[in-house]
Amino acid sequence: MKTVNPIQTETTFFLPARAALAVGHAITSDKTRYYLGGVYIESETTGLTAIATDGHLMLWAPLPEGAHVGEKVSTQSDDVSRGFILAMDHGDKALRAKGDLWIYGDAESGIAQVLTRPQDDSPLWPRVGVLEFSRVDGSFPNWRRVRPQASPGDSACAPSVDLRHVARLHAAAKVYIGNGVCPALFSTSAPGDPVRVGFSPTCEGLQGVIVPVRM
Repeated sequence: MKTVNPIQTETTFFLPARAALAVGHAITSDKTRYYLGGVYIESETTGLTAIATDGHLMLWAPLPEGAHVGEKVSTQSDDVSRGFILAMDHGDKALRAKGDLWIYGDAESGIAQVLTRPQDDSPLWPRVGVLEFSRVDGSFPNWRRVRPQASPGDSACAPSVDLRHVARLHAAAKVYIGNGVCPALFSTSAPGDPVRVGFSPTCEGLQGVIVPVRM
């Protein structure tokens, strides 16, 4: 099996596959909203975050230590952060391998290698496959405005939500930790506001919101 040393450069990125695949369940299939057709990888001074939304469901997750996005990979920036929208085939067979998978891509080549984390501290990572990716030529919306400001325990209830979104939450949680987790839903403030999605503690890090159904 080929091994790779994932060196961090200004044109490379290195991301945990489980986070990208999990939040990817919120990507839109609407071709007219192409800027929502990938996972936005945002870089702040506090770290990296993966975000995806279709306008009805939004999922995000902080990326762990070791994740990296080079400065020349980013396609958009503001006073707070920078980042890029990663588009790839989430069903690619390279991403179905077992183990702790990471995606090591180069913005200049448009090719990403899927690697498995070695059991020891070796700098060489076994490669299980290769896939193509692209950076969407568009600006990801200000996702922070959609996040509920109330804490998860402020007002627990059973808001009206589209059950198709709940199924996507189950699928995202299963990818994130490797087995099914039932998400708990919490209301935030007034009816019609985005509904906070609270996952089991075993799914720590993964978060989301759903736009409730208008009754």
